Amino acid sequence: MRPRTARTLLLPLLALLLGLLSAPPSTANSGAPPVNKPKYAGYLFTYFTGEGTADGEQIRYALSRGNDPLHWRELNAGKPVLTSTTGEKGLRDPFVIRSPKGDKFYLIATDLRMYRNSSGSWDHVQRHGSKSIMVWESTDLVHWTDQRLVKVSPDSAGNTWAPEAYWDDSLGEYVVFWASKLYADDDPDHTGSTYNKMLYATTKDFRTFSEPKVWDDPGYSVIDSTVVKHKDTYYRYTKDERDPSSSSPCSKFITAEKSTSLTSTKYDFVADCVGSGAMSRGEGPTVFKSNTEEKWYLFIDEYGGRGYVPFETTDLDSGQWTPSTNYQLPASPRHGTVLPVTQAEYDRLLAAYPVGPASVVDVTAKDQKGYAIVTEASSKVVLPMRPDADLSRLAPKLAIGEGASVSPGSGTRRDFRKPQTYTVTAADGTRRTWTVEAVRTGSPVLPGLNADPDVHYLNGEYWIYPTTDGFQGWGGTRFKAYSSKDLVHWKDHGVILDLGPDVTWADTYAWAPAIAERDGKYYFYFCAEQQIGVAVADSPAGPFKDALGKPLVAKGGSFQGQMIDPAVYTDDDGTSYLYWGNGHGYVVPLNDDMTSYDPAKVKDITPDNFREGSFVIKRKGTYYFMWSEDDTRSENYHVAYATGPSPLGPWTKKGTILSKRPEYGILATGHHSVVNTPGTDDWYIVYHRFALNGPGKAGGDGMHRETTVDRMEFAADGSILPVVPTLEGIKPVRKN
Repeated sequence: MRPRTARTLLLPLLALLLGLLSAPPSTANSGAPPVNKPKYAGYLFTYFTGEGTADGEQIRYALSRGNDPLHWRELNAGKPVLTSTTGEKGLRDPFVIRSPKGDKFYLIATDLRMYRNSSGSWDHVQRHGSKSIMVWESTDLVHWTDQRLVKVSPDSAGNTWAPEAYWDDSLGEYVVFWASKLYADDDPDHTGSTYNKMLYATTKDFRTFSEPKVWDDPGYSVIDSTVVKHKDTYYRYTKDERDPSSSSPCSKFITAEKSTSLTSTKYDFVADCVGSGAMSRGEGPTVFKSNTEEKWYLFIDEYGGRGYVPFETTDLDSGQWTPSTNYQLPASPRHGTVLPVTQAEYDRLLAAYPVGPASVVDVTAKDQKGYAIVTEASSKVVLPMRPDADLSRLAPKLAIGEGASVSPGSGTRRDFRKPQTYTVTAADGTRRTWTVEAVRTGSPVLPGLNADPDVHYLNGEYWIYPTTDGFQGWGGTRFKAYSSKDLVHWKDHGVILDLGPDVTWADTYAWAPAIAERDGKYYFYFCAEQQIGVAVADSPAGPFKDALGKPLVAKGGSFQGQMIDPAVYTDDDGTSYLYWGNGHGYVVPLNDDMTSYDPAKVKDITPDNFREGSFVIKRKGTYYFMWSEDDTRSENYHVAYATGPSPLGPWTKKGTILSKRPEYGILATGHHSVVNTPGTDDWYIVYHRFALNGPGKAGGDGMHRETTVDRMEFAADGSILPVVPTLEGIKPVRKN
C-alpha cells in the first residue's frame, strides 16, 4: 500500500467540509431555518388578542427577554403592528417563516373578523368565509410589503383557517397548510353538514400555489395544525375539534403525531389530550425549539380563558409536555407564532417600536435582579438590582429608538449610588432627559410566591403565615410557616397543614391563614374551599391538626359574601375576636376554647369599599381596623383603615394607608398584616404585591404575588401615615 500524501488526505477533508457547509441543520422552529443557520439571540412572537375588542384581530409583536422564551415584552406599546385593509379586514392566527436562504420572511394570516360578528356567526363563516390567506413579505421583520389576498382554498371550501407553512427540502417548496370545511360539489350554497379537514398546497413564492389537497382527515373535525422537524422526523400538533363526550375524552385538546414525510396523509400517533389537566381546553398550538438547549416549547391557546399557556419537553417522541411554571407572556396572546431571531434582528425590532420620540426602550446592567421599569410619562427608569450589587461602578446599557443617540453613551461606567441622567436625541432631533435610578432590592422577604401574609410576634420571634401562591385559580393546598429574629432573614419551617391528608372537609383553595396563641396552644385559622377552619398545635411551627373536622365558619349560611380571610385580635382582657369576610366584613368574640363562638354575637362591620383582608391592632388606647379594597387581581388593590373605641367598633373610616407605586414596579399592594416590635413604638406592615418581573420568574399578577415588609408610622394625632412601599425593604430589626 502506498503511503497517503497530503493531497490524498486533503481532498476527502475538503469534500466533508463542503458537505457540512451545504447541509441544512435540524429545525429550530415552525418553518425550516436558513441553510447557514445564524446564532440566535432571542425570539419574535406574532399573535392576535381575540375578537373582544375592535383591534384585537390585528397582528401584534412581542420580543423575548433575550433567549428566554417564557418572558416577553410587548412591542409598539401593545398596539397592532400590521392591520388589514382588505378582505374581511381582520387578521387572526399570524404565522411567520424565514426563507431557507435566510434573506426573506413571509407572514401569513387568517382572513377573518369576528368582532361583533363582523364576518357573520361562527356557523356562517365556516360556510361562506374567505377562501384566501393574507400574505406579507419582509427582509428585516420591520418593513413589510403591502398585504395581498391570495386564494388557496377550492370553491367547495367554506373557510380557510390558521394557515402555516414549512419548507420541504425534498420538494424544494414551501408546504402551506390550513383548515377548511369542504362541501359537496352539488351543494354550491354550502348548506350541508361537514367538518374541518387539514388541507395543503405548495408554493415557491407565496404568490402562486398548487391545487390544494387533503392532508389530514381522521373522519372528524380537526384544525390548527403546526409542525416542527427534528432530525429526519416531522412532528405535527393538531386540535381535535370534536365536542367532548365519553367516546372522545380528548376533544378540544391537542393531538401529537409524527412522520418522516411532511406531506404524508398517514402520520403515526404519538399522544392525545396534550394540554389536558393544565388547561380547560386548547387550540392554536405553536411549537419551537429552544435557541440554547435541547428543549422544545409548545404554546397552546386556552381560548375563552388565559390565552396562550406554555408547555415544554426534552423528548418529542414521548408526547409528554410539562406546563411551564414561571412565565410572563404578553397580554391576552392568542394563536400566533414564535420565531428565533438574530442579535441584529432583535436589536432592530427593539429599536423600531419606541413608545415615543427620544424614548428609552430598555436598560440592562450587571447584577440586575428584575427587569427595568420604564415610565414613559416621567422619563424615568428604575433598575431593580441585587442586594449586593456594586452601584458605584455600574455601566448600564440603554436600548433606544432606531437612529437615536444617547449621552453619556450606553455602557458608560457611572456612580449609581444616586440617580443619573441621560439625554436621548431622536433621529428627528427631538431631545429628552431621562433619569435612571438603580435600587438594591431587598424584597421579597420570603422565597418564591407567597400572598396574604399574617405576621405575629410569638415566643421571641416574628412569624409569617402566608398563602402559598402561584396556582391557577388560587388552587393551592398547603400552608407553610416562616420565622425570623429580625424581620429580614427568614427560616422556612415547611408545610404545617396540607388540606389533602390533614383536612377531611376540603381538598383545595388553601388561602389567607391567621394565627393566635392561648395558654401555650397555637390556633391556626385557614381558608379552604371558601370556608374557614381551625387547627391546633403545641408549637407555632406545627404540625397543626384540624380541631373540628368541619368548618368553623361555613358557607351557605346567613352571612353574605365569601367566608374567607380570617384574622384574630386578642385584647388586653384576654378576649379574642375573629374577623373575616369578602364583600362583607364580620367580627365575633371567640369562646375561650378558640374553636367556637356564639352566632348571635356576630356583627357586620362592613365599611365602604370593603373587599377582604381584615386586620386589627391597638395602639395607645385606639383600635385600628384595616382591610383591602378593589380586587387582588387589580394593580389598584390597596389598604384602607378606620379607627374605633373597641374591637367591635363603631368604626370611623380614615383613608388609604398603602397603595401601588408603579414607577418602581410595585403594584397591587394589599392583604396585609401589622406587627409591633415589643418594647417599642416601631410598627411594620407585611403585605403582598404582584411579583416583580425578572428572569426565570412568573409574571406578576393576582395569582403570582410576593410578600414584603415596610415601616408603618403614625402621626402625632394617632393617624397612620401613608406607607411608602419600597423595593429595598427594611433593615434588620433589633429588639430592645
